[in-house]
Amino acid sequence: MYDFEEFVDRVKEEVEKSLPTYLKDADVVISDVKKIGETYSSIGINKLGKNEPYPVANLTRMFEDYQKGIPIEAIVSKIEELVYSPSLPIGDIEFLKSYDQMKKRLFVRLCNAKENELLLKEIPHRMISDLAMSYHICIRSSGTNFASATIDYTALANLGISEEQLHEDALRNSVEVLIPVVKPAGDMIGISSDLPMQVITDTIRINGSSVIMYPEVRRELTEFYGGDFLIIPSSIHEILAYPFQPERIAEFNSMVRLVNEHVDQEDRLSDHVYVYDSRNDRILSINDVMS
Repeated sequence: MYDFEEFVDRVKEEVEKSLPTYLKDADVVISDVKKIGETYSSIGINKLGKNEPYPVANLTRMFEDYQKGIPIEAIVSKIEELVYSPSLPIGDIEFLKSYDQMKKRLFVRLCNAKENELLLKEIPHRMISDLAMSYHICIRSSGTNFASATIDYTALANLGISEEQLHEDALRNSVEVLIPVVKPAGDMIGISSDLPMQVITDTIRINGSSVIMYPEVRRELTEFYGGDFLIIPSSIHEILAYPFQPERIAEFNSMVRLVNEHVDQEDRLSDHVYVYDSRNDRILSINDVMS
């Protein structure tokens, strides 16, 4: 069995051998990727130039699969599926060179600010209590095959736009990339329930917590609850909403911590609930509200 460095070398060699004709002049690149919640080694195919973004696959995670017995051939096939396919040549992401085209694929993402403190120093973001909202571009979305890139300060400078414009464009277009889903909790699990709990996510159940940043979703929930409501984080992919009932806050905080025990570290959003202040359109940490 290979160690990690040997694994990377072998995988790179096999990917280079498997490149289709239209990618024969491309570079197979190994690099470190810093993303919200994790840092990993990646493999990508760069045909657009050294300073242009390109889709990558997570080699660190694939090495874990290899250690569990997944053969190299299957891993290379997965990389091919993620990084390129006959139906979507790498040249089809030329939109990355035009901001007018790129902005249509911008979206926002929520993360725990403390857990991502170092990365947040390198990327534009806005603080939402003890959470951070960052900006990303969707490279590819097909079912649950979702590839994206984080906009850092270097990319922002290259785009030639202000952070305020990035914020406005990402928030406006995010609703088209991560399409909101707001449903009663009972409907999501297929049971009848009078519990006034709503599930907030998106159609692909990836980065769904960011849906709460959509003004129209907050307005919908405010109308449904008749005012303020609690926001209960399940993960970065899904959150829950419940009427503001101070007597249940301790119970929900315990529920969040219990759920976190079964959620991967990089997918955890927080360890406590939040309150939406509908009058002032603010999301507040329960720790601030109750202190």
